[in-house]
Amino acid sequence: MKLKLQLSAGYYLRFDHLAKLISYISRKTDNPKLSNNLLAEKMGMSAKMIDNLLSYSVALGLREKRKFELNELGNIIYKSDPFFLSQKTLWFLHYFLTSNKEYVTWNRLINIVFYKENKVTTEKAMPYFRDLIGRFTEKSIKRNIPKEINSFFNAYTEQNFCRLEYIKKISNHSYNIQNDFKVPDLCILASCYLYRDRYASRATALEISDLSKDENSPGRVFHISEYKLRLTFERLHAKRYISVESRANLNQIRFLSNKCWVDIIKLFYED
Repeated sequence: MKLKLQLSAGYYLRFDHLAKLISYISRKTDNPKLSNNLLAEKMGMSAKMIDNLLSYSVALGLREKRKFELNELGNIIYKSDPFFLSQKTLWFLHYFLTSNKEYVTWNRLINIVFYKENKVTTEKAMPYFRDLIGRFTEKSIKRNIPKEINSFFNAYTEQNFCRLEYIKKISNHSYNIQNDFKVPDLCILASCYLYRDRYASRATALEISDLSKDENSPGRVFHISEYKLRLTFERLHAKRYISVESRANLNQIRFLSNKCWVDIIKLFYED
């Protein structure tokens, strides 16, 4: 897998701009020859800003690479939550992005740095990327990762992800993860299906301990204890969204054979 040090390229994750982008892309039939330059002209932004928004839209699962069209997730969100205001939307997009190893800075910050450090600063985070020297030049790491960390912090404290009250700024340059947030059950369920598809070869069942502790698992990315995750699974079991199997040597959840993570996303907006 090709890792990317930078997703932001120095630009913040502006969900208001992202909302405009997906709106234009969704109306592609009006402009069948949509391009970066045409989007820049219509949205009143530079071509570099459009490139960055397009990169964010791929990283968040709204669009496929090299295509000026929304995928199924992008279309669902555009129709149901076009301004990215729903907690369910934001929690799932948080998981979609930060559980992806490709975006190595965001992925390691959530999976490793915040998992091991009570308070996180750029200086504390930098040693967790030293092993990348060789895949990237030391100069590139020292120049680009601090900028990316700054964009990451901004996303969770100044942009729409701040609505999650997940990461808190505790001083000018120091951050920690809150312990009193509530991730909706359906977001956890959709994330379990996505985790299975990405990292468990579409297994029919997964151990609860793996779903709570393994890197990129919902428990790890959402920073939810195994106990709280188990309570979530029991509620989902009662509603027949999954089956919890806790007998003999089994301690796992079993997925429904006819469901995928997109099916669960659709349930977000049925209330």
